[in-house]
Amino acid sequence: MKKIFYTVLLSVSVVLSAWAQQATVTVKGQGTNRTEALNDARRNAIASGIGTRLSAETQMQDMVAVRDAVTTQTQGIVTNETILKEGMVDGMYELELQATVNKDTYEANVRTLSQMVGGIRFLTIVNPDLAANGELPEIYRFAVDRVNEYLLQKKYRVLESKRYFQILKATKSILDKDDSDLNYEQKLGMLADAQMLFEIDKINVDFRPGNGQIPGQTKVFFDVKVFDNCTGELLGTTPLESGYIMLPDANAAQREAVKNAVEKGMVRVLYLFNESMGSWINEGAPYRVRIYNTTAPPLTSRDMRQFKNKLTSNADFGGTFEPNLNNGYFLYNLSFKKRSDQMTDLLMDYSDETDALQPLKMDVSFQFGRFICLTPSNKQEAVRPLQDLNKVKEAIEKQQSTNEDAPLNLDNVLKRTQAIRPAVTNKPILAGSSKPAVPAKKTNVKKTTKKK
Repeated sequence: MKKIFYTVLLSVSVVLSAWAQQATVTVKGQGTNRTEALNDARRNAIASGIGTRLSAETQMQDMVAVRDAVTTQTQGIVTNETILKEGMVDGMYELELQATVNKDTYEANVRTLSQMVGGIRFLTIVNPDLAANGELPEIYRFAVDRVNEYLLQKKYRVLESKRYFQILKATKSILDKDDSDLNYEQKLGMLADAQMLFEIDKINVDFRPGNGQIPGQTKVFFDVKVFDNCTGELLGTTPLESGYIMLPDANAAQREAVKNAVEKGMVRVLYLFNESMGSWINEGAPYRVRIYNTTAPPLTSRDMRQFKNKLTSNADFGGTFEPNLNNGYFLYNLSFKKRSDQMTDLLMDYSDETDALQPLKMDVSFQFGRFICLTPSNKQEAVRPLQDLNKVKEAIEKQQSTNEDAPLNLDNVLKRTQAIRPAVTNKPILAGSSKPAVPAKKTNVKKTTKKK
C-alpha cells in the first residue's frame, strides 16, 4: 500500500570531498502535487545521505526528534539537485531526484537545534469535551494507545496512556475550577510534564451494511491537533482517515480502522510538528514570557520600553516578538536561540537593568519549559493559580512514587491550596487612569443586641 510522503530508496552513491562531507543520492518523492513530491524527495535525500552518522556531542540530546526536525529544513543541506523523471502514478505525483547532501551543514543544524530544545516528551490526549467525568469510550482509549505505539516505534518519548487516563479522571474537575487563563490542554500537559501534545478529536464512523455472506464495511476519520504545550500554541490540525475494513464483528472493524488511520496519517501529524520545530534553527525556539504587573500605580508600556529594547537588541532573540498588555501582566511572545535556563537568567538580568523594574527585584515565579513568569519578589501570590497547578503536580508525583498502580485521588488538593493562599491585594484600575481606584469609605454601623 502506498503512503503519502513515503518513498522507496532507489540507489545511493557516496561522494567524499576534501572540503566537506557529502553524499549523492537518488530517491523518489510522492505527494498530491509537484511541490509536495519535490519536498518529500529532498527530505528522503537527507535521510538517505546522512544515515545514522552522529557526533558524540549530539548523541546525548533528544536526538530522534531533533534529527527529524532538521530533515524538514532542506535549504543549505540539499544541493546540486536534478529531477530525473516525474509524473502522475496511481493518482499521486511522483518524481525521481538526484541530489547532493551536505553532511557538515546537517550536523551544524543538529547542534544548533539540540542546544535550544531541552526535553521533548509527547502526550496524546482526547478532546476533553468527549470525556464524561474523566471517562472515555473504549475506542478512544484504543486510539490513544495506537498513536503512542506509533511514536514509540519512531523512538519518541511519550507519556504512558495508563497514567494519562488516571490523571484525566482525577484532575478534570480540579482543572475546570482553576481560574488561570491557560487552556485545559496546556494545564494537562504541564501536569504530565509533556512539551508537545497531540489531541484526538471526535472519531466518526462510516458503516456500509453488507449483503448476505459479505460483511459490512467500516471506515473511520478524525482530526489530530498538534500543540506546542510550553507556549499553548496550536501548530495545526491534520485529518486522519482509514480505508474500508471488512470484518464480521463491528467493534473489531472499528478498532482495525482506527489502527489503519493512524498508520496511514501519523506521518503527516509528525511532519507538522517537525516542520515547526525545524524552523527554530533560524528563528530560535518560541517562548511565552509573563511580567506580572502588580505595582501601585501599575507599570505602563512606557515603563517597560527599556526592558523591551534590551530584549530586541540581543542577537539571540530573533524571528518573532509580539508584546501584549493583559489584565495584570505584560505578555511577550518571542523566540530565543539558546537554552531556557539562559533565557531566565537573561530576563532577570534585564529586569535588574531596567529603571522601573530594578526596585521590584523581579524573580522567576513559575516556569514550564519555554513558558516563564516573572513577578516582584514580594508579590509571588500574583501567580497562585499556577502555583495551585504545581500543588496538583506534586501530589501526582508523590502518589506515583509510592504506588504506581494506585488510582489518583486529588479531589481535595485544590481546596487545600485555596485555603492556604493569601488574599488578593490588587486594586481595581479606573478606566483611562494609570492610578488605582480609591475605594469608597465604609460607614461604621454599630450593632445592637437585644437584652434578654
